[in-house]
Amino acid sequence: MKTGIINAPCGTIQGILENDTEVYKGIPFATAERFAYPTEITSLSEPGTNGLFFADSFAPASIQEGAYVKGDPEAFYNKEFYNGEHITYSEDSLCLNIWAPAGENKKDLPVLVYVHGGAFDHGYSYEKPFDGFEFAKRGIITVTVAYRLSVFGYLALPELADLDGHFGNYALFDIITALKWIKHNISAFGGDPRNVTLSGQSAGAMSVQSLCVSDLTDGLFAKAYMMSGGGVSPHSHFSSSLEDQILLGKKYCEFMKVADGNELKSLPAKDLMLGFLDFSRSITEDVRFCIPTIDGFLLKKSPFEIANEGRMKNIPYVLGTTSEDILPDLFHPMAKDYALLAEKFDHAPVYLYYFSRQLPGDDAGAWHSSDLWYFFGTLKKCWRPFNERDYSLSSRYMDHVAAFAKNSAPGSDWPAFTEKDKFIYSLN
Repeated sequence: MKTGIINAPCGTIQGILENDTEVYKGIPFATAERFAYPTEITSLSEPGTNGLFFADSFAPASIQEGAYVKGDPEAFYNKEFYNGEHITYSEDSLCLNIWAPAGENKKDLPVLVYVHGGAFDHGYSYEKPFDGFEFAKRGIITVTVAYRLSVFGYLALPELADLDGHFGNYALFDIITALKWIKHNISAFGGDPRNVTLSGQSAGAMSVQSLCVSDLTDGLFAKAYMMSGGGVSPHSHFSSSLEDQILLGKKYCEFMKVADGNELKSLPAKDLMLGFLDFSRSITEDVRFCIPTIDGFLLKKSPFEIANEGRMKNIPYVLGTTSEDILPDLFHPMAKDYALLAEKFDHAPVYLYYFSRQLPGDDAGAWHSSDLWYFFGTLKKCWRPFNERDYSLSSRYMDHVAAFAKNSAPGSDWPAFTEKDKFIYSLN
């Protein structure tokens, strides 16, 4: 069933009504040429629709391995999240999705913006666990955001510089542009642009962390919620020097048998993607190719250096990990150190959690990304034999997330992590 029409600054938008929730799928928020920075869309319509944009279907996902290589259906994450999904892919993928409580006269509702994970090279904004129906019941507007991936999102070569001399980090600028679109348009959906919680998991959390230490994002979000990737460490490999990325970019060009980045612009997307996969497997340097880059513009120093100077955003945070997370010896201390740095510089509180529910159905435990089913309250979409304990845990988890989105604190039973009181909320 189609919803009423939304008259937003960017245009007139019509979505669908589902489960007492207004859902707007596949709204384009930006355009971008290959290896160029995004431009926010300020005028939205479709040909032959009398100026109306129908937001009733998800947009293609950003180009990634799955566009050209069929995954093993028995692989752990395929079985968990992707089997049975029918996804199309495109370089023109900069769209977002909105779930809002149904009804008229909505105003100043909290907004939760979610950035998906996927190691900076895969994933999309409407994966099986992601939707905003349960948050809508709690009076929260949910927005999920797409961004460019791998070589399309992070290639850094000087010949690709814009007129201001900047290059690389296109994916992070995609997210920034989505936040600007939300700031300019979310009021039309009943949201409060002054009360945006920026959240993400895994590489999404690492992207959020980068935006929390950048001057370019001032005023775009009021708090941050980072799952399995928030915090800082001198030993993390979640950002790279510009010099390293330029060196790898030049080697990638050699691998692709082209002279420079400009010649990559005209190659088929399939060639770039498959070449990226083969090249990434071939390199021996102790640095990943195509990840957030310390470019001197968006990231002036490493997130670790900026945070240790007290220049991370002075906003409330929630950070957490799972008990069987990847790199637990790195992830757990990163979150704790970030909380103590915030306290050291007299910043807003930081709240920590630890998710240790051993998911039923196998013996994998609380593996990396397992908390996504609970965070979004989408357990019914999963193959696992969840029981009342799981549904109760998910409801409690979502109540805390909603409280944080509304009031900047996850609840009276969840104090901040400090040097004196190293409290970590247990989700089990």
